[in-house]
Amino acid sequence: APVLRDQSIEIVSGATRRFSDSYPLPPLRPKKLDNEDNNSLEAVRNSFIDRKRMNKAAWNKLIRKDFLDRYSLSFKEGIIWEDTLWSFYVMKHLSHAYLLKDVTYLYNKRPHSISTGTDIMMKRHHWGIVYHEISKNLTLGDSNREVRFYTKGFCWQYIYCFHDQLYRETAKNFRRELSFVKNPTEYILLIITDIM
Repeated sequence: APVLRDQSIEIVSGATRRFSDSYPLPPLRPKKLDNEDNNSLEAVRNSFIDRKRMNKAAWNKLIRKDFLDRYSLSFKEGIIWEDTLWSFYVMKHLSHAYLLKDVTYLYNKRPHSISTGTDIMMKRHHWGIVYHEISKNLTLGDSNREVRFYTKGFCWQYIYCFHDQLYRETAKNFRRELSFVKNPTEYILLIITDIM
């Protein structure tokens, strides 16, 4: 396997099967996607941002420790959704990712986990922290694409938190990066959410 021979691969990411205690594992369907070798920063970002082939979770990835150490990539403590923020920073530096079509992770969605059992307003508060930090640390030269990637998820939370100062600042930061002419969908979504 290439992942065993090529020492330049920094992350290996596999497919995931989701299930919960209330329903069993779904039948395994053949994947139409092939294994994919993304061996440049641009290829990795295209896969993550444009094609959404790699998800924002940390739990289905095998990562080189020296890569994490080199860029001081650790989780922000004290927040939920920390892997969304973590993956944002990872994608600033990741130059070689190997994506497997095979299922390498079984995701059991439990009813009382942190993500499902936490109070909805607390979850929205933590989303606000994540999106605000992203909006303040956009990648020079690729900020527009990043904002387009995160806008829909941000607006989904912003609808319920439009009075929150952190959300309003984030919306302002995101709008500053978007052009109505080039990004009408995301720009209009932000404006509509802002006035709801």
